[in-house]
Amino acid sequence: MEGRRNERLNRSGFYRSLAPWVSTRTVSVVVAVLVVAPGPYDGGMSSEVYPNAPLALVVCEIRFPLADQGAEGFRRLRTELKDVLPLGSTEVLQRLDLGPGGQQHVEPVEILRLRNREKTTSVSFWPDRAIVETTAYAGYERFRALVERAVAVVETVLAPGGVERVGLRFIDEIRPAVTSSSTDWREWVVPELIGPSGLGIDDITATAWQGLTQFVTPEGTSVVLRYGPREAPAVDPNGALRRVNLPANPECFLLDFDSYWVAEGHVPEYSAGAVLEKVDVLHRPLTEMFEKLVTPRMREAMRGRFE
Repeated sequence: MEGRRNERLNRSGFYRSLAPWVSTRTVSVVVAVLVVAPGPYDGGMSSEVYPNAPLALVVCEIRFPLADQGAEGFRRLRTELKDVLPLGSTEVLQRLDLGPGGQQHVEPVEILRLRNREKTTSVSFWPDRAIVETTAYAGYERFRALVERAVAVVETVLAPGGVERVGLRFIDEIRPAVTSSSTDWREWVVPELIGPSGLGIDDITATAWQGLTQFVTPEGTSVVLRYGPREAPAVDPNGALRRVNLPANPECFLLDFDSYWVAEGHVPEYSAGAVLEKVDVLHRPLTEMFEKLVTPRMREAMRGRFE
């Protein structure tokens, strides 16, 4: 295996792909807890596919107790997925952990990353997790098929002692057609996301804000939505994956959906089928949430029809 790099891992577990959320301006963060009502489940595969969707990155992460990989484990993992992800490399990351009293501890972690030839999709294997991610999302059914392959090889090759967390993350970067110093985001997203910037006070213009809302579902999962305007892409164009159709305009409005399940107390046995079922449950509310957060004009832009 070729290609060894040193990277810095952020606390969320997603390294390099995600640019820092912190703005250089003073902002306020709103936190709320809501409940998403249950509805019929069809896997989320029947929603409209937009040719100009603002989706920048999709990530699925499965965490489990430490599993012994080693050189032989890496070889078997690469062999199992070589037909879809032929480009393999090992990477050494510097993982930052917080100890007692907030003390920081940096530990090197070696991972195996498998990518497609376009370098837009990858599966990476860590000592305590597997991550499937893509910058070229072609619908849930195709992404789910790769997740299914990944969770299956984790079971057969790594045989972890259980599953501790399953997460599904969709990051959208909504952009106006042209760069503007005074973008009116109300044309693209619903007023609920505008917050204090929509007060309409004379001679006062909101230039940056951030919001965070946490939803809980009857199935015991959660969705954290982070939103707000940014002056730079949320997904790092110099990350591990190549971005498709990288926009010339860096300004965007971020919609970052983090849907996840966490084992509380009891850690269930690892089962590829059970993990995949959890991924389906995590995906279920995301399409409807996105549709409720964008305006009709945004939908027309995503369909390729502009005013």
